[in-house]
Amino acid sequence: MRGKLGCVLFQLHPGITYSEDNLERILQTLGTSFLDVLEFRHKSWWCDPVYKILREHKITFCGISYPGLPEEVIKTAPVLYYRFHGVPQLYFSAYSNKRLQQIREGLNHFRGTTDVFCYFNNDIEVAAVRNARELQKIASAIPHYTGIPTLKTGLLPRRNLFDLD
Repeated sequence: MRGKLGCVLFQLHPGITYSEDNLERILQTLGTSFLDVLEFRHKSWWCDPVYKILREHKITFCGISYPGLPEEVIKTAPVLYYRFHGVPQLYFSAYSNKRLQQIREGLNHFRGTTDVFCYFNNDIEVAAVRNARELQKIASAIPHYTGIPTLKTGLLPRRNLFDLD
């Protein structure tokens, strides 16, 4: 599985707010076997103390496009991870080419990045498929400079974790 697995995403409940104790508890639960990515859902996590600690542990801060949360790309590890959930309407809204270009430019800003993962979850009207293809097209049109990796995009299927047939 190691050869096929890019990252392990840990998505926190929106009710979990930042505190030093909460961050320490989260860090204690993570292993070192995989590339760990943390997706926070409360705006209190977007702060310098969190970025600093995640950088020290080489844990990826998952940037997200989610109603009411900051949308910037944040680098805390060599791997960048960004999720598109649909804004302003969660799981529904499509992204304009202009917005996708802005995100790609934000991803290009960071040197020393080994991988970039972008996932689309705005799938109610199949916007995720169109947006993933458009972002790949935008990415392929940008010249690749040393240190800027190839973009990987994907779709997040809605499946029950116990439905693994």
